[in-house]
Amino acid sequence: MSDTPGLFACNVGDTLNNWTGRLARLYGEQATSAAQAWRLAEWFVGRCDWLYMIGGNHDLWSGAGDPLKWIAKQQNALYKSSEARIALRFPNGQEVRVNARHDHVGSSIWNPAHGPMKAAIMGTRDHLYVAGHKHESAYSVLKDPISGITMHALKVSSYKIYDRFAKERGFRDNTLSPCALTVINPSLPNSHPDLIKVFWEPEEGVNYLNFLRKKK
Repeated sequence: MSDTPGLFACNVGDTLNNWTGRLARLYGEQATSAAQAWRLAEWFVGRCDWLYMIGGNHDLWSGAGDPLKWIAKQQNALYKSSEARIALRFPNGQEVRVNARHDHVGSSIWNPAHGPMKAAIMGTRDHLYVAGHKHESAYSVLKDPISGITMHALKVSSYKIYDRFAKERGFRDNTLSPCALTVINPSLPNSHPDLIKVFWEPEEGVNYLNFLRKKK
């Protein structure tokens, strides 16, 4: 990301485990202490140019004095406690709206993308909905029959791989990739399904982005 102009990082929350309450015992099983984890978080946030950062439930367990707010401020990153809705305006006048939350309300055993899909169908009619929280990957494309725009509902997983708590609770592995990369082609109309393309492998997404730029 740091080598690609115009590519920004996005974070939908839970930058570190930050266990609290009865789950604080799990800190004892980590290779890093809580203090070391915050130092790693500061290093991680400082490595990226951020479009936005969302606070997750683990982040919010820090209380009103959430250190992530201070860390994000040092990087001039937009940081919101639970959600951020952003309109990206391009030189040709195209506007793409991003609706990011730590989690969108609603779940389904049949469709992990149900939450952001529900927000798209019953909510604000934005172009891209992104959520995390449940460590699962999912993606769905919808058309708004009223406005005609194409809406993309995306769930991103996590870089957290080893998780005894997930095994204890019987949470199944629904991870396609720890992250996703979205490429916006503002030369296409709002109704075109390829206005936004989702890649589960960041390097492949960058290759596509560079391909589009060479075409112009």
